[in-house]
Amino acid sequence: MKPYLICLVFTTLLCQACRQTPGTPPPAESAAPQAEPMVTLNDIMVTVDNQGNITLGGQPITLEKLRAALQERLSKMRSLPDEVPVGYQKEVLMGMRAEVETEANAALSAVKLVHYQPALDILRAEVEKTLTIPVKLDATVLNTLDNYIYVAGNMLQPDGKPLDFSKTPLKEGAEEGFVSESVFGLLKKENGAWRVLAKAVGPTDMPVVCWWKDYGAPKALFGAGMAADECQ
Repeated sequence: MKPYLICLVFTTLLCQACRQTPGTPPPAESAAPQAEPMVTLNDIMVTVDNQGNITLGGQPITLEKLRAALQERLSKMRSLPDEVPVGYQKEVLMGMRAEVETEANAALSAVKLVHYQPALDILRAEVEKTLTIPVKLDATVLNTLDNYIYVAGNMLQPDGKPLDFSKTPLKEGAEEGFVSESVFGLLKKENGAWRVLAKAVGPTDMPVVCWWKDYGAPKALFGAGMAADECQ
């Protein structure tokens, strides 16, 4: 081997040796990011005792922080529950029960509005077909059970102003006082997609009392007192 080649090989080996100090381990590879643990029903379980002490997932929490903490955990669940589990230890006053359940229901409703936005968009599109104008749905009730969604709320203009029925097919009825800004919808998830089973646009009565029978939806979906026991 020619002298200059020997020198080149020796220099290369020497440089490699310099990079690694004897006894020093090679730099550790960066660890792969850990996936966040799945949130379960136990993590959103709320308990209240007769002293007014509240826990969320077994950890103490105040009433003021309950809603925000619940929303954060609910937003990380793969599948939303139909209701937040709340347990009472011993005798808890009705006022305290109401406050806790109000916060729990508000947290779940806020997350549902985001989670089920695709379903609300489908209902909104059906309402717009009826009114022939763009609308915004302000859902005040969003109940879920099995593969069904029951929605109740109000219709607004996209900018949030009251709806102008004079530009819709319901103009005459609105002028006579037979049309409201209320909207109701019943949707079912079939083959991975939401489908509107029924809708009521601008009713002045309660049109949903027999939807459970007409469309095979669970009566409990509509809430207490919203589903008639007997339907023709």
